[in-house]
Amino acid sequence: EVLKNRCGGHWPLMNYSHVRKSVADLFDQWLFQAHAIGNEEGGTRQSNSGGKNNSHSISESGSWTRRQGRSTSNGRTREDPVLLSHVPGAMEHVQQLLQATTDVSGLGVPSNELAEVLASKFVREIEQISLEVRKTQASLIRIGGDDYLKSVEDKTLGMRLGEVNTKCYDDDGAKVDKTIVRIEWHTKSSIAQGRPPQVQKIYKSHFEMLEKNYREISSSSDPSIAHLLTRMFVLLCRYDLIGDAKSSCQALVPPVALKSMAKHFGVIHECFASPMSRICSSYNSLFPDVDRYFGSLGSFFDFLPLEGSYEVNPPFGGCSLKMMFDHIFSLLLNSDSDKNALSFLVILRKSQDALQQVNESQFLRKIATIESNVRLLGGMHHKDTGSASRKPTKGNDEGISSDYWGPTSISDSSTVLIWLQNDFGHDLWTPSEEKVQTVMERFQ
Repeated sequence: EVLKNRCGGHWPLMNYSHVRKSVADLFDQWLFQAHAIGNEEGGTRQSNSGGKNNSHSISESGSWTRRQGRSTSNGRTREDPVLLSHVPGAMEHVQQLLQATTDVSGLGVPSNELAEVLASKFVREIEQISLEVRKTQASLIRIGGDDYLKSVEDKTLGMRLGEVNTKCYDDDGAKVDKTIVRIEWHTKSSIAQGRPPQVQKIYKSHFEMLEKNYREISSSSDPSIAHLLTRMFVLLCRYDLIGDAKSSCQALVPPVALKSMAKHFGVIHECFASPMSRICSSYNSLFPDVDRYFGSLGSFFDFLPLEGSYEVNPPFGGCSLKMMFDHIFSLLLNSDSDKNALSFLVILRKSQDALQQVNESQFLRKIATIESNVRLLGGMHHKDTGSASRKPTKGNDEGISSDYWGPTSISDSSTVLIWLQNDFGHDLWTPSEEKVQTVMERFQ
């Protein structure tokens, strides 16, 4: 109505799948920026010396499943850990995303007035969902009372495990057998009404990795391992939110490439990972409230390393990318170059925005471009989404589109590796031509 009666603009028709993907990308970008801005209301900021002696102590006080007191900063209740609706410039940011014609959103809303109407609706709905979640949390905590933690144990909630075997195709097109673990939530109402349980599926290899991490990290706060399945179920639900985001932004860093970075540049930590995708034992992730039980050190934007070498592979672009570089530059600027070596190896898809942000920095030591195709991470590599059971297009006589195959896709743009270091970091981990070339070859 706004477009028709007031704006007089032209907004071409788009098919449903394009709109759905664009709105999903818009939400993902909102999520990343909201967390980049809003994490100061989360847990304690992390300061460490390059990953040596990182503390993984678990406190229930910061958990979204516990009673959360008033925020000391402004007197209101702490934000929902996913939506973080009250962030500075929220409306303006959503409006910009709606009007974007390239990159993350292809919606191209043609007028400021229409974009303002849609942005207002978007933010209002997020606030409404946050309110409903808080009401549910308060109700569950009230019912559980002093025994609340016991009331959300796996056994009490009706969490059960199952396994199924399936055949799927690996990246080389070979058929392989995989075991899928089913985490089933049998609620009292679903049992009474004969409804099937809610289910989360995960490959057994990933399940065993998460279980091992949980026992190592959370055994002090959960000695009987009574919350493992519930916390894993919530973890998988949470990452379902951003399952499509990484396929459009984040380059897949092969384990051999990360091993090469560790050997030649001392990399010991991933700044943007998840409990399911991490390669290093030390890592940051998006959702500290659920990820910390599986070893996460929290959000990168709350991470304050004093020294060490870090791999940075962000799953976003735009405003969030600028905030990421600002955080890195701040850490380098405040580091003691005479005593502490600090280095960041940034990996991202080549864009003018990214290059402009680093080209004038005093900490820029090297930019290397991988011109050949690099695989992009498709966020759900830890579970069967149906696509992995379909054969790759190459040599496929069934005519299945490559869009439906596997956990990765091929980038149609170059990937850049950027070394940002203080003086001591540059002396210790100098990006020489030989070392850089060795790392780049590991991406092929």
